[in-house]
Amino acid sequence: MKFHILAAILAAFLLFGCTQSNTSGSPANESPRENVTPSGIPVQEPQNITPGENQSGAVGSPQNETNQSSVLTEEPTDYITSPEIVDGVGDEELCNNACISISQLNSDAEGNDCDNLNGEYVVINNSCSHPCNLTGWTVKDNSSRNSYLFPSFFLQNNSLASLYTGCGTDTATQLYWCSSGYACNAVWNNDGDTLYMIDSQGSSVLNYSYS
Repeated sequence: MKFHILAAILAAFLLFGCTQSNTSGSPANESPRENVTPSGIPVQEPQNITPGENQSGAVGSPQNETNQSSVLTEEPTDYITSPEIVDGVGDEELCNNACISISQLNSDAEGNDCDNLNGEYVVINNSCSHPCNLTGWTVKDNSSRNSYLFPSFFLQNNSLASLYTGCGTDTATQLYWCSSGYACNAVWNNDGDTLYMIDSQGSSVLNYSYS
């Protein structure tokens, strides 16, 4: 009887020791516990990243990051060259008699001046390095009857344009007065006259006299 009691006690003791050894450590497959905030939200542990190293492990600037020190800002080198727009080019104050002059005035046409109007002509010179806007300018002689009004017209830099007394089709280098309304429509007197050129504001640009 005593033998059976001792055997039972020994078996119970061995069983109790095995149970304690299984519960004293973490299970082999148990994952590490996450840190949580009081509200129950998991807190992600910071990663150990070496300064200057991106997430991919490569040392250098992060991907898609612009290196500001290498970005150069350059001034534009191309400029609009329209004479109406850029730096006053084409403005009348830059196209006075320092630029505009009379290169030639042919007052005595071949044959009868009244019948050969385009035998009379004036050659206008722009000696400046920029175009001149002659739109609305006027050319006239000593008489009050003869006056020519320039249409929309730019005389290009270092260029000549001829103004003919008779009719024709205007081009970039040829203009036509188309003088009319009189028995003789010739403009320039063979024995002497004065050409006056006036800008669109009514200011005198030049006087050109011959005899």
